[in-house]
Amino acid sequence: MKTRKAWKKLGRRIPADTQPEQVEVVADVSRHLFAYHQTVSEEEYLHQFKDRFIRQGDDLAQAWDALEKRLSDWLTDFSNRPGPQIEQGWLEMVTDHERLLDWGLELAKPFELLSIPIPQPDPILWSQALQNCREGRLASILQDERAFDLAIIRRLDQQLVKEEEDHHHPFYLMPYWEYFGKIFKSLETARFDHDLEQAIRIREFHLMFGARFSQRHFTLFIGPTNSGKTYQALQKLTKASRGIYLAPLRLLALEVSETLNAWGIPCNMVTGEEKIIVEGARHSASTIEMLPLDQTWDMGVIDEAQMLGDPERGWAWTQAILGLQAREVCVISAPEALPAIEKLLRITQDPWEVIGFYRADPRNRPDCIFPQTGSWPQRDP
Repeated sequence: MKTRKAWKKLGRRIPADTQPEQVEVVADVSRHLFAYHQTVSEEEYLHQFKDRFIRQGDDLAQAWDALEKRLSDWLTDFSNRPGPQIEQGWLEMVTDHERLLDWGLELAKPFELLSIPIPQPDPILWSQALQNCREGRLASILQDERAFDLAIIRRLDQQLVKEEEDHHHPFYLMPYWEYFGKIFKSLETARFDHDLEQAIRIREFHLMFGARFSQRHFTLFIGPTNSGKTYQALQKLTKASRGIYLAPLRLLALEVSETLNAWGIPCNMVTGEEKIIVEGARHSASTIEMLPLDQTWDMGVIDEAQMLGDPERGWAWTQAILGLQAREVCVISAPEALPAIEKLLRITQDPWEVIGFYRADPRNRPDCIFPQTGSWPQRDP
């Protein structure tokens, strides 16, 4: 005596209307038990219910026809859709595609035994649809006013499509925000490289930034680790109507974003791999490489500026100091980077003041370098 499930594992089936030989109750759970003579073989079962399987195959075929008609209708009417809508529509189609594939897998074994063909999707239609989605996404990018070099954009698009084709999912489409971000970050880098090549002298480097057309004032928070520099800078940032915090690490950007949100200041978090958007936010915390040079702010905070001297990432702090478009810029740094920062500010001719910080322990106070309070005036070159 066995349950339906146990007989099925042994290759025997119980017809649907068969009454159990015995009902066993264990811990208030009823188990219906059937004898061998009540079972039929898998082949007998399949042939007995062949008509039912044929109807299920017809239902699956109709479902594929309906989905692919919807796909065809969608493709004829999405040429003017923005990139995010293309992505959303495609994800819905692919979800239904996978659901029908799973349905077909459930029918695979009985259909094989009964020599019934399983309805399949049209591979040419789906491949063409994916290609159309990618072309529509590219067209959406090309309509952006920042798309200044079509050749570069098409080359970048081909690289990203190659990444998608290497993905394990055959219909993978990169999230639009990631695709958009990679295209325009690379485009911005290409523009920067082009402008750099056009510079006659290295001292003209700072003239390539839009910040040269705005009035900026710098406050340099200089001091050792754990002396309160970042906290004081964030306090100033909360008073700005629109501000940005630039960090060397994703975790630091995330921590500042969470801190500002906890203080009641809506703040986004943006890195090269992740974006957390907060509704109504006018502040942003990001890794320093993600600084949007074309945006303006009331205040910007550049943290860990002593990394100016890093051989691989120092360019990002140089770019931020030269190119951040904010009326007030707060630079946080260890003392050893002060001469380099001041040299950059002499080039840009932006006014600055220096505020020294020290640890609470008077034995660690660098009195030989910084006053306890106050600021330093701008020096002559």
